Amino acid sequence: MFNLDFSAKIKELQEAVGAEGEMRERSFEPQTIKKFPMKFDLRSFEIPGVGYYSAIEMTALFGLMKMVTVVLTPMEVDMPLLSYDYINAAGKDTLLLEMYDTLISKRGFEKIERVGERYKVFLDREKKPDWSDEFYMKGSLGKVGKNLSGEFSKMASDWIDAYIEEAKSAPKCAKEAKRTASKKYVDRLFKDGGVAVNQFKKMLGDEAAVELLGKYIFSTEA
Repeated sequence: MFNLDFSAKIKELQEAVGAEGEMRERSFEPQTIKKFPMKFDLRSFEIPGVGYYSAIEMTALFGLMKMVTVVLTPMEVDMPLLSYDYINAAGKDTLLLEMYDTLISKRGFEKIERVGERYKVFLDREKKPDWSDEFYMKGSLGKVGKNLSGEFSKMASDWIDAYIEEAKSAPKCAKEAKRTASKKYVDRLFKDGGVAVNQFKKMLGDEAAVELLGKYIFSTEA
């Protein structure tokens, strides 16, 4: 469906910030959630010297709809929370490459913004105004089209490479200070909702969904 090796990108990110150590997969339950017509497979990892990384794969409608979500929550380097979604539904592709302001030291990211300039040819996905605009950072992208998985894979790779380049000059930070900054966004997300959070609440109930997402997907409660 979509060719992008996130494990390799995470290793590059570690090298960019001078971190060492193997990424460690975290075990938890449930890691597979089924509720017709959807199936979710979840994985979560700790990245030494960086923070946490999680991945969700969803299939629905007998494979006619597929989605991959990745969340990177930095805890030891002061970079924004990264959220990536790729959705394919009946030939229509949607790519979301988003940064949310969880920074301790506020600043812009020109290298990431320049990636968007290179991909202006693709149709923008409309983002309706909501509470998350307070955290949604310049340089984030949303694109839609048909049969564009190859082009979107290249766009996502370039965008994440720019994020890695920006991380090279990002300041190191204390975990607790970064956790506090990250919780401002994540706690608001749990309170005011988002598409994925709302779906997990429906499947698991509010309390169980917030516990799972807080500990293993956004990892602000890890």
